[in-house]
Amino acid sequence: MRERKATWLAALLVVTAGALFVSVSGPAANSAALGAGQAPARIAQGVQPVLTIRSPRSGATVTAPWPVHYAIAGLTVGPNQPIRIMVALAAQPDRTMHLTARGRAGVVTVPDDRFFSGRRDVVFTLLRSNGTAYANSRASVTVSNLTIAGSR
Repeated sequence: MRERKATWLAALLVVTAGALFVSVSGPAANSAALGAGQAPARIAQGVQPVLTIRSPRSGATVTAPWPVHYAIAGLTVGPNQPIRIMVALAAQPDRTMHLTARGRAGVVTVPDDRFFSGRRDVVFTLLRSNGTAYANSRASVTVSNLTIAGSR
């Protein structure tokens, strides 16, 4: 009988300790510690968004300002939760523009920029709200050999 009580007591202790661990380290505790509106770091790091550029395609010719048809998966995107797409030249990564996507799929317009004119490899990358790029490879798309007609 004594062994049975000891076993039940040990099991109760394990369950209680597990419940305490979940309540202290769970999403509610993390979001309360971070403040309202911030996602817990553990969850935010696990996000693996996917960016798809439907047009223009590699080898195409566009005239500035030019439309980019996109689709985003794995993130909540909407008018109240826009996401930024960074547009950069592959050969000059310091030359960038930030466009705002307000839907999971849609069109953004790349404005005329004399540095973008010519035959270019253009890189589109999803950005977090703090301005850093998502690390996974599917959050970035390169459109190769794009001819951009615009200001020179």
